Order: sequence, then structure tokens, then C-alpha cells
Amino acid sequence: MPDEKASQSQSFTGSPVSGQVGQGRDFQQIQSHQAASPEKQLSTPEAIELLSQLETLLQDADLPAPEKEKAIRYLGAAQEAAKEEDKEFAAGSLKRMNEKLQTAGETFEASQNLWQKVKPILASLVTWLGVATDFFGF
Repeated sequence: MPDEKASQSQSFTGSPVSGQVGQGRDFQQIQSHQAASPEKQLSTPEAIELLSQLETLLQDADLPAPEKEKAIRYLGAAQEAAKEEDKEFAAGSLKRMNEKLQTAGETFEASQNLWQKVKPILASLVTWLGVATDFFGF
């Protein structure tokens, strides 16, 4: 009679992937992927308010005019889409705004400081937008 391996399992939680994996006679593999989400789902008015906070940050930022204008343009498109609850378009526009700020941040010190202020606001919008936490590259 061949030796059968006893059931073994491994559980892990608190990461993007959670569940159990095991091997042996009673092998069963269970995995689930959960996007990190804040405790409270944002309402559309709350999301629009956060976008207004981003606008204030961008308006007050000491960025070169071309970078600032493009970032504000992308944010404006996201704000209009948010009002219509077009979350997919809003997410895409915010992603382009974010990429513009990150690229500018590599060149301009003022952008780096701005990015530190913008990042938590974008992180708060992730759930409302319905995108993964790594959508914005952080």
C-alpha cells in the first residue's frame, strides 16, 4: 500500500490574496483576491468634494505652466465625469493626471511635495471609482 501524505494546509490573510492551500490526500486549494477598501464607501458628493480638494491643491501648486495646465485639464474631465457618475472615464482622467504629476515629480521638486498631498486623496477615491488599489501606481 503506497504511503499517502497527510493533509497539509496553509492559510494566509491580510494580503491581496487570502485563503488556504494544501496538499496531500485531502488536497483542496482555495484562493480569493480582495481589493483593499476603506471602511466606508464614498458617496458621489463625497467623491466630488475630494476632487475639489485636488483642484485646490493643483491650483496652488508651484508647477511649470504646461504641466499644471495638463493636470488641471485631466482633473476637470474627471470632475465632469464624476458628476455624471461615469466612474470609468473619471478613473481614466485621474490616472492621466496622476501620471502627469508623477512625471513632473521626477523633474521638479515642487511636484514631489504635491504628489505626497495628492496620493492619499486618490487612495480614498479608489473604491468609489471601482478600480484596483494599484491602478494609480502606488
